[in-house]
Amino acid sequence: MIPNEEITCTAYLRYLLAHPRFREKLTKQATGTSGSMLNISQAKVRGIEMPVPPIKLQKQFADFVWRNYDIRNKLEVASQSSNTLFDSLLYRAFKGDL
Repeated sequence: MIPNEEITCTAYLRYLLAHPRFREKLTKQATGTSGSMLNISQAKVRGIEMPVPPIKLQKQFADFVWRNYDIRNKLEVASQSSNTLFDSLLYRAFKGDL
């Protein structure tokens, strides 16, 4: 899919396509016998109603989402680092090095 950048931004469209409710709509329109190999035609995708706010709001939304992902990634790294340091401290404490 290549979005018309005057109508929708790629980040917004990507988020929308990954959203569980929208994916449910896609799945209902898809054909195929295997859940992992469902197919959907371009015509069916185009026929599905989707919320398309003004491009300015889409870009604000995308910026918000990417900042949120960035913060979550930094928190995950900090958590892993904290756990590693805590495990090291426990090891040293039980070993009698403290």
